[in-house]
Amino acid sequence: MSKPEHFGKINAVSDFGAAVRAGRKAAGLRVVDACALAGVSIQTLTDIEAGKPTVGIGKMMAVADSLGIAFFSVSASNRHIVERELPKLISPDNGK
Repeated sequence: MSKPEHFGKINAVSDFGAAVRAGRKAAGLRVVDACALAGVSIQTLTDIEAGKPTVGIGKMMAVADSLGIAFFSVSASNRHIVERELPKLISPDNGK
């Protein structure tokens, strides 16, 4: 089984684009194949991966979902817990 991917904290549209690009490449998908899977145009996926802020959130989420990339909302008061525990959960040996 392959190691789970972790793209780090998403602070900007460019971070989102980098996560999408990394997820697409990890899945072994060409741009055209990822577009067909997500139901978006090549221009839209190219704009997302380039971090352009003009792409609608619906299309951004559709692309992420089609690539199996999940995003979670964590309150500021609990962020320190996630930042401490997440590396353990995604490590190849599951933190052991």
